[in-house]
Amino acid sequence: MLGAALAGSALLVSVDRSISDQMRRSLLHDNAAVRAAMDGGRVFGDPVVIVAGAGLWALGELRANRTQRLVGMRSVEAIVASGIVTGAIKGLVGRSRPSTSPANPRDFGLARGIRSGSEFQSFPSGHATAAFAFASAVDAEWGRLSPSRSGWVAPVLYGLATLTATSRVFHNRHWASDVLMGSAIGLVTGQAVVRWHADCR
Repeated sequence: MLGAALAGSALLVSVDRSISDQMRRSLLHDNAAVRAAMDGGRVFGDPVVIVAGAGLWALGELRANRTQRLVGMRSVEAIVASGIVTGAIKGLVGRSRPSTSPANPRDFGLARGIRSGSEFQSFPSGHATAAFAFASAVDAEWGRLSPSRSGWVAPVLYGLATLTATSRVFHNRHWASDVLMGSAIGLVTGQAVVRWHADCR
C-alpha cells in the first residue's frame, strides 16, 4: 500500500502545479459554502481528530464502556504513531509548500525541513495523515468490537478525512502528492495499530 502510494505521489509530482493552479482558479474557490466546508476539513485534521480520540477514550473510561475506550485509545495511538512517521519524513525530505514555491513542486532539500521549519515540511501532509489514521483506526476497531453497529463509521469518517486532504490543496498548503502520501501513511498506520493489538491478545 505505501509503495503504491509512493509511486503514485512520484507520478503526481509532474502534475502537482497544474492541480494546484486549477484549484485556485476554480469558481468553487470563491464559493462561500465550499470555503466553509474546506475550513471544516482543515479543522477536522487538526485538532478535531485528536480531541475526538482522546474524548472517546476518556468517556469510555468514565462509563466503563470497553468499546468506546478501546476505539478512542487505538485512534490516539494511530494518530501519534503516524504523526511520528510523517514528521520524520517532513524533516528529511524538506519539500517547499506551494505557498512558498508555487512554480516548483520539485523543490526538495535533504533535511531542509529540520533546518528551515514549517514552510519546507510539505511532504507528506500531516493533516491528511492524522485524519486518515483516525478514520482507519476507528473503523477497524469499532468493526472488530461491534460489527453490527459500525456500518456508518467508514463512509462518514473516510468522507471527512477526504475533505481534510482536499482542503490542504484548496488552501494552498500542500501539493496533491503530499496529501496522497499522508493519507496512505495514516490509513496503513491505523489498520496496523488495530491489527497489532488484536494479534497480541
